[in-house]
Amino acid sequence: MAPPGLPLESTRAETNYLFRQKAEKTSMLIRLLDGGEIRGYVEWYDRDCLKVMSNDGSAIMIRKASIKYLSKAAG
Repeated sequence: MAPPGLPLESTRAETNYLFRQKAEKTSMLIRLLDGGEIRGYVEWYDRDCLKVMSNDGSAIMIRKASIKYLSKAAG
């Protein structure tokens, strides 16, 4: 979390994290606000969206506003 009064984007923590996971094609678990989950790796991202290649081979565009959390998938 950014220090008080500092915009979250200015810390670049999210960008650095996503860049690393994308570069390493890390298997991720993405939990959505509606309770759904997607497993795959981040192929592309920008300020508002992630493009994820799911484990079944389909490409999925996810708005960041609909993500509850994301983490490295177990195993």
